[in-house]
Amino acid sequence: MLAHDLHPPTTLPPGVRLADPDTIFAQSDVVSLHCPLTAENKGFVNARRLATMKQSAFLINTSRGPLVDETDLAAALNAGRFRLDRVFGWCYRIAVTLVIRLEG
Repeated sequence: MLAHDLHPPTTLPPGVRLADPDTIFAQSDVVSLHCPLTAENKGFVNARRLATMKQSAFLINTSRGPLVDETDLAAALNAGRFRLDRVFGWCYRIAVTLVIRLEG
């Protein structure tokens, strides 16, 4: 399991290793966000990071919605970047509007 923390603990649970966010997005099957929204991390998940994710990856945002750039997410989904037949996992704590064109 890969993890990132701006203030990493001195010890980690077994099987967990620290990595930079770009490595986590590129290598993970599931990316789960658990952090407060700040001016520095608004739009943290943007087109560049989405482009590095596996097509079959799940993105779970249990934090505030604006950590993910919704326009970039909708564009990635509409462009077929993720395999919708496998279901792109998108969890929101706050209701938002995304326009996703599904063809089929």
